[in-house]
Amino acid sequence: YPGRRPRFSFVFMSSGIYRLKLRNLDRFLASRNLPLVGQRFAILAYGSNACPDQLQHKYKEYGLTDVPVLYGRLTGAEAVYAGRKARRGYVPATLAYKRGSRSSWITLLTAEQLRAMDRSEGRPNYYVLAELQRVRFSTGRSRIAPLYSYLDISGGVMVVDGRPVSLRSTSQKRAKSLLTSAAGEDAA
Repeated sequence: YPGRRPRFSFVFMSSGIYRLKLRNLDRFLASRNLPLVGQRFAILAYGSNACPDQLQHKYKEYGLTDVPVLYGRLTGAEAVYAGRKARRGYVPATLAYKRGSRSSWITLLTAEQLRAMDRSEGRPNYYVLAELQRVRFSTGRSRIAPLYSYLDISGGVMVVDGRPVSLRSTSQKRAKSLLTSAAGEDAA
């Protein structure tokens, strides 16, 4: 939901997405007079925030554009369903600790873009923004740090049979049906 997340790094702009590699990112940003990587915050984009369709919606609704989205490996956590339904009717994502690594994305946001993302995520009512100390994100040989993530505080983590419900193993439709019988666990 909503749409696919590219399995490559790109920059979302109001005119479309531009595929690129991390080593070319600062050059790309500088050529467009945009803030460089060192002036941005790395925010884990494990749910819909790595989807160009969702970013297009956030552009129209909140003015969010010119967002680098990096594809890489997340180690120490995984995307899971929150224990609630969002206003738009879907079950949102949050994060849970988990050993091993898996593919994921981060957005690189300026302070202004972070404020727009906060509004779109409903911070502080639904999510908090936390620095992840025990979780790593890397793209190629580059480790991105510090790393931040939105964590659901409204519904916490959806838990079934003592385990968080992974986005990778459960469809959105199934997650909705599990809400009535699932336990919720504090996102901390």
